[in-house]
Amino acid sequence: GGGGEPLYLGCRVDVFDRKGRPRRLDCGVLKFLGPTAFSSGRQVWCGIELDLPYGTHDGEVEGRRYFGPVSSRCGLLVTAELCKRVPGQPSASKAAYSDTDSVRTRSPVPIVAAPAPVVVPPPPPSKPVPAACRNDPALSALFA
Repeated sequence: GGGGEPLYLGCRVDVFDRKGRPRRLDCGVLKFLGPTAFSSGRQVWCGIELDLPYGTHDGEVEGRRYFGPVSSRCGLLVTAELCKRVPGQPSASKAAYSDTDSVRTRSPVPIVAAPAPVVVPPPPPSKPVPAACRNDPALSALFA
């Protein structure tokens, strides 16, 4: 493992031949990363959806689907050492923000201050009836 950029699903990749020369027509999007049933050992394979139909399948090899289905002959499986991530992309941790332009141009939402709650004054306490009035025979009927 040289200090190459780490591969992650969804990144743009270029395919190289065994001498390290880029295969100009074989570039696309990484759709599968892992072992395959048709190869022995722990070799990691890259499944690529090619931009152009220069592949060998649609993501299914020997009856087993590794990715896709993609367009006919747009699928390619190569060993990981022949697959390199196209430089200038966000790293894997930023892959979630693949659409960075819309994030940058989105204007911030203005923060509207919530209106202050209206304080209702408590009703004035009802005045107690003076004791003198209760003893007044004329008013005693009112306070019976």
